[in-house]
Amino acid sequence: KQKFLIQFGSNISLKIIGIFSGIIVARLAGPEVLGQVSYGIAYASMFTFITGIWGTPNIKMISEGNSLDKCLGVFIPLKTASIFLYLLVGAGWLLISKFFLGKSFESPIHQQVVWISLIVIALQQTAFFFRTTFEAQTMQVKSNLPVFTKGILFQLGRIIVVLMGFRALGLLTWQLLTSILVLPITFYLAKKLPKSKWDKSIAKSYWGYAKPLVLYVI
Repeated sequence: KQKFLIQFGSNISLKIIGIFSGIIVARLAGPEVLGQVSYGIAYASMFTFITGIWGTPNIKMISEGNSLDKCLGVFIPLKTASIFLYLLVGAGWLLISKFFLGKSFESPIHQQVVWISLIVIALQQTAFFFRTTFEAQTMQVKSNLPVFTKGILFQLGRIIVVLMGFRALGLLTWQLLTSILVLPITFYLAKKLPKSKWDKSIAKSYWGYAKPLVLYVI
């Protein structure tokens, strides 16, 4: 019951705060600014299928009772590599579209928000790196803490950002900074987790669970 209340309470709290902050920001900045931010995040999110296939296998492997240190010895390199690959594919596609396909964005601001959004999502993935690990162990507080902290900082801070006169780039930059501010929490929680070297058999199991997800996530 406590775990359910923590999960439900933190999620509903963030949604309520997000509703009110969204209304205030929309009134102050206008729909065009929010549209530019949403466009950038949506565009950059097209490539998150690269980082999204390892979470479910991680939960499956740990919850089945496999050695946590061996699981993390495989999950950490896979997740880290997927984040870097996400950045390479996203940036590569933007450069190919511009210089080889001759495609351009509606305006320079749209191009800038997409580039920043790529970094925002990569940092967010890093900030929530061990979320599925704690979910598999039903450690709800540790799972929710980085997400809740980032959500509170972003939702309250974006009102101040808009009041200071910043627009789309300012909102995305604040979102980027909130992910950086949460990283110490993530690293602190990670210190207490056991880790070992790469295990081929565990890696095969991860890939076995990930294969059916690849097409679905894409």
